[in-house]
Amino acid sequence: MLNKMLNFSIMVALSIVLLGCPSAAKYPLGDLGTVPIEKNLLGIWETSDDYDVQKVEFIENDPYSYFIKILTYNDDYFGDTYYIGYITNIGANKYLYARPLGSSGDEVNYYCFNINLTKNTMTSREVNVADTTISSTEELREYCATHYYTDDYFLSSITLWIKDAKIFFVNLRDEPFDVRLGEPYRPVFTMTNLPPHETSHLLNTTDLEDNFLYYKPSSETEWMRWKNEENIPYQCSVEGGKIHAIIAQQNGEMSYYILDDDSGFNPKISMLNGTEKKLKVMKIGESWEFNSVAFIDDFGPHEMTNFKAIPTGNYGLFWLLQDARESGYYFLTQEGTGNVKQVPFEAGRYYIYFIFSENNIFHASLYDITSLW
Repeated sequence: MLNKMLNFSIMVALSIVLLGCPSAAKYPLGDLGTVPIEKNLLGIWETSDDYDVQKVEFIENDPYSYFIKILTYNDDYFGDTYYIGYITNIGANKYLYARPLGSSGDEVNYYCFNINLTKNTMTSREVNVADTTISSTEELREYCATHYYTDDYFLSSITLWIKDAKIFFVNLRDEPFDVRLGEPYRPVFTMTNLPPHETSHLLNTTDLEDNFLYYKPSSETEWMRWKNEENIPYQCSVEGGKIHAIIAQQNGEMSYYILDDDSGFNPKISMLNGTEKKLKVMKIGESWEFNSVAFIDDFGPHEMTNFKAIPTGNYGLFWLLQDARESGYYFLTQEGTGNVKQVPFEAGRYYIYFIFSENNIFHASLYDITSLW
């Protein structure tokens, strides 16, 4: 069953910011710390055009600002990599304005962009704010309101940007396994010969479309298409800003989850019950009794959680079977000691914590699945 759980272009603009474009304002376009960020802007955005910067990421810095990180650029690029950005509205128009990270006092320059957001796409144009007579935020906003339709207000034409999606694969089978999302001539995601009870790393993609899912044991040559009981193939959507999990379940079935990706810098964790039994509890914390940072109860077979941000730190992994007493909990052990293993969770990393059974014995695994690129 298909499960769902869960105008200057911005790259040109950011490239110009980094190259010292003179069209910058000495005043912010809005009142800092008053307008909440747009959650839909969070994530990685890519352009297929040949600009100095090709990929940028927006991370929640605090409820009112973004941490903007330049991820990919060509050999012509030079300058800073990090910015702090803000959102504001002037009439019906939405703006992003950003300053280089660490700038202060007279060194602060704000670069202003008119943006339009949809679910998976964004357009933007840099605004010409080089009017040296502007002496306050109020005057800058008035300038933008009254000059929007003038010929020199925008410095270039509109460019389209696409938000990245993430995909990974978990093999709960007892043999190496292969999966492919998409057709062989244009696959969106492919993983072959993944060992039993292991996971792939996250793959970032901007191929946002519906695809067929194919799978097979690595020992076989013929791919099978994932279908329902009526022999109709499932269509697996790939959505920008989401994390997509392909699971080869231990019972022989396939699952496809579309998961939410929590915001912020903190480590992010998803939990998966890869067994045929309901779990009373899965949790992550300093101990079984105290300070849980991630927790789920009455966790059904083959269910999976969205990715949740947790504080950085060292934590144990615990679980409890449905019919067990509270004192009968299990935990991931430190090899050779029998004590609770304290696992480090680092900022900016993605983790998957899953339970599986082998010969009627339950096991826990934790993998860092952060993208390698």
